[in-house]
This record gives sequence, structure tokens and C-alpha cells, in this order.
Amino acid sequence: MSKNSTKDSTKDTLIKRKMSITPEKPPSKRPTKTTKIDSDESGDTAVLRCAIMKVLMDEQVLSAICEQILSGVVAVIKPDIDSQISDQVSESVENEVSDLNQKIASKDREIAELNTRIQKLEARAEEQEQYSRRTCLRFSNIPYIDGQGNTPKSPWDFDTDKIVFDMCSAVGVKVGENEIGRSHIVGEPKNGKCQIIARFQSYRVRQHVYENRFKLAKDSQKRFINEDLTKFRFKTVRHLAKLKSENKIHKYWTQDGRIFMRVRERGPKLLIKNIDDAESRLDP
Repeated sequence: MSKNSTKDSTKDTLIKRKMSITPEKPPSKRPTKTTKIDSDESGDTAVLRCAIMKVLMDEQVLSAICEQILSGVVAVIKPDIDSQISDQVSESVENEVSDLNQKIASKDREIAELNTRIQKLEARAEEQEQYSRRTCLRFSNIPYIDGQGNTPKSPWDFDTDKIVFDMCSAVGVKVGENEIGRSHIVGEPKNGKCQIIARFQSYRVRQHVYENRFKLAKDSQKRFINEDLTKFRFKTVRHLAKLKSENKIHKYWTQDGRIFMRVRERGPKLLIKNIDDAESRLDP
């Protein structure tokens, strides 16, 4: 055998070995546009399937289907969600209402305490105001004429001190010029009559005049003397006057700013604080 024959035989052997070692690549599968149909599907089933797939590819149809599914899901879970939300909201509202009720109750207590304090302060202030009037008297139903019988041009031309001295003399009490601090008309004269308030320098002189006021009971001009009361007490006295006119009480009077009444002629002497107090003391 020649040398060239030996080389060719060796080369063939190497090529065969290489081919036996290198695996063969499987043929590539290219996707096809047609849909593969299972061998067990009939022709009608395949056509129906393709029709369904084509319909599902329509966005409007798909959207409608999604809406139907969503509405169905909501219909199923909505009652449970509503119940849970309702329970949570109810519990939250109850807690909030409870807190608010506690705060309101606390504020109500504070308001009640403040109202009590205000009433006490008002009563104290009213008491002090009445005490400041302890030396004053009011002379009512006074003819508004001067010494010549003419109507004064102004209240400043009306000599109120002279009127007070004359009325004190009418009740039998002699009052000196230095025993009256000041006097003046109260309000505007009406129907030719006016009211005068006078402050005495001494409480004793003032009280002496007031104790003898009953001597004016038969006064031809129907003049009378009263204590100078606060608006609150004056309103109570006016109510007592109304009760007397209705024959619901026998008598009423004031003494050092305090108000008294008797329901019956021989009944007890009652100290009256206000109108409600007077009404509660009446006979049933």
C-alpha cells in the first residue's frame, strides 16, 4: 500500500468520528398563520371556536363582557361590603356621639354653674344698688306749677326743694334746709303732674318722713310718698298693686327697700323676693 492511500484512509476515519460526535440539529418549526385543530375536534366545533375567538377579539364585545362580569361580582360582594361598612360607620358614629354627649354634659354643668354665679352676682349688685338709695324718697303726683300757678318753662325753673319741704310739713315732720342733699324731677312731667326724688342727709330724718306718709291718705291733691326702689323691686311692687286691685292680697308695703305683703287681713307678714315668690304665696 502506498503512502498516499494511507493518508486518505486516516482522513476518512477522522471525518466519520467527527460526524458521529456532533449531534444533528432538529429542523426548525416555523409558525404558521393557520390555527392548529386537534384531531378529535369535528369541523363544526372548529368553526364555532374560530367564530368565538373572532368575537372575543372585538373590543366592544370584550368591554361589555367585562362589565357584565364586574356587575355580577359587585352584586355578589356588595351586601357583605355594605354590611361591614355599615357596622364600622355605626360603631364610629356611636363613639363620636358618646364623646359629644359627654362634652355637652360637661358644658351644661359649666353653664349651670356660671348661671348660678351670675344670678348671685346680679342679686348682690341689685342689693347694693338698693342700699345706695336708702336715704332717698320719691314724692309722686306733684302738680307741675310754680308759685304763681303757671307751668314752669323748664324743669330747672321748678323749685323741687320747696315742694319737698312742703310735703314733709304736710306729714308733720319739720325738715331743715341742710337736711336735704339734693332734689330733682324724675322723668318728664305728664298731665300736669311730676315726680320728685330727694336725697336726705340723714337716714333718720328720711325714715321719720316715710313713717308718717300715711298722713297724706286724705290729701286733696292725692300726693303720696314712696321709697326709691330699683327697677327690679319697683316691678315687683307694681305686680303686688295689681294683685291687691284683684282682691288677691290684703296689703303690701316696703320697708328699707324690702317688700312685704299680707294675703289676708290677719295673715302673717311675708317677705317677698320677686313676682314668682308673690304668686306662690297666694291662696289656692
